[in-house]
Amino acid sequence: MAAGLVAIPLLIHTLGAERFGLLTLVWSILGYFSLFDMGIGRATTKYVSHYWSRQRLLSTSRLVRVALLMLLVFGFLAALLLMASAGLISRTVNLSTGLSRDEFYASLMIMGATLPLVMLTAGLRGTLEGQSRFRLLNAIKIPASLTIFVVPLLLLPFTHRVDQITLALAVSRFLVLLAHVWVVRPVLWAAPWRWGRTERVLLRRLMHYGGWVFAATGIGALMSMGYLDRLAIGWLRTVAELAYYATPMEIILRLLIIPGAIASAMFPYLAAAGQSAETLRETCGRGLTYIGILFFPFVLLTLALGRDALGWWIGPAFAEHSHIVLTLLMVGVFFNALAHVPYTLLQATGHPRPTAMRHVWELPFYLPLMLTLVYYYGVIGAAFAWMTWAIVDMLLLFVLARREMGYAILAPSGAARPLLELAGFAVIAAALAQISLLLRISGAALLLTGFVIYVWKVHLSEVERGKIRTLCHTCQILKK
Repeated sequence: MAAGLVAIPLLIHTLGAERFGLLTLVWSILGYFSLFDMGIGRATTKYVSHYWSRQRLLSTSRLVRVALLMLLVFGFLAALLLMASAGLISRTVNLSTGLSRDEFYASLMIMGATLPLVMLTAGLRGTLEGQSRFRLLNAIKIPASLTIFVVPLLLLPFTHRVDQITLALAVSRFLVLLAHVWVVRPVLWAAPWRWGRTERVLLRRLMHYGGWVFAATGIGALMSMGYLDRLAIGWLRTVAELAYYATPMEIILRLLIIPGAIASAMFPYLAAAGQSAETLRETCGRGLTYIGILFFPFVLLTLALGRDALGWWIGPAFAEHSHIVLTLLMVGVFFNALAHVPYTLLQATGHPRPTAMRHVWELPFYLPLMLTLVYYYGVIGAAFAWMTWAIVDMLLLFVLARREMGYAILAPSGAARPLLELAGFAVIAAALAQISLLLRISGAALLLTGFVIYVWKVHLSEVERGKIRTLCHTCQILKK
């Protein structure tokens, strides 16, 4: 996020709104096609956590190698699909005469060649998550995440062409793959290299579980990551207008590192817990609490100061077009963040099918709604459609979790009160947007202070408060 806050204004002002919109479209298409791993990455995490917690190193090694072989095959298939459709995609987007379709076409071809590398990286990352080696995983993931913004920024003095920027991103993906291979190598070489009955059994398990996960992520990412929205804006409106939607979306989606990190940490423990209702409910309840505590301050700041922040960040003219989009998307992302908990619970406990089927039910309603709103209201219509989907999707996931597990993650009384209290904070923050800037800043600071006190008194247990006090005391000692 920090890299994006620095890089995006420079990229927009240097490349121009239309060329930057084209770059965001490249990011979106690469992100979507990288999901064509058939859910094997998440399936690897599930079964590695199962074997690794039981200290079955040989089974873990065989599982990982089968998963990587499958991912390599799917990577080549996805690459062929993207390369074959590159011409059609490049002709669909509305470009001005100042931009060459050949530049976009070349970018798509380069992305296609990158997909096998991305697929293999997903399997190796799933292995590290299944082993709960999050410290080592983050040591690789943080610099890898920075490249999406840092690489284009470093190339600005030399080129403004999107295809050349895409080529540099492809090289960075190869280096990320090598880093994952190096840290996972003890698992890869633990078992003898052969293909036998054990490998065939593992293949069936991965395909069965991963197939439903892919159906969930493959269809769902069209909506959850804003891929459909961006393609629709580029098709029905203009690529220049796409920048007003994609810019706040790129930054706000980065906030999903908060629920993503918590869900990734929850997943192996939920998978190992089996059907222990007490453990599952307690883990999910704390996950929801932590996500709400860490995420909601961003909602308050966006409601109170979002327009000013966009004006300071990129410029008043850009903020005029984009501040409503920012507000709608932030509200939607908050509900999407909460939805990570029931989604993770269902997948970790071996119920990926309902997480996939919900998207089959949602897409026929979402697609016409989104296209209609984009056609008549442009980027604001797209943002409103996405926010509506996020709210409905969260509610549906909680309903599905209750149906599959046989009990609610949270009792109705325990879920309604915090949401009403958070809604009260949000209304106050929205009201602050109507007063002068100095009062807005002061009011936002007081509101955040009140939120922290509310969380401390109401939603943290004495054990958690004690841990925070100990951490603060340790920090003070280290400073001295």
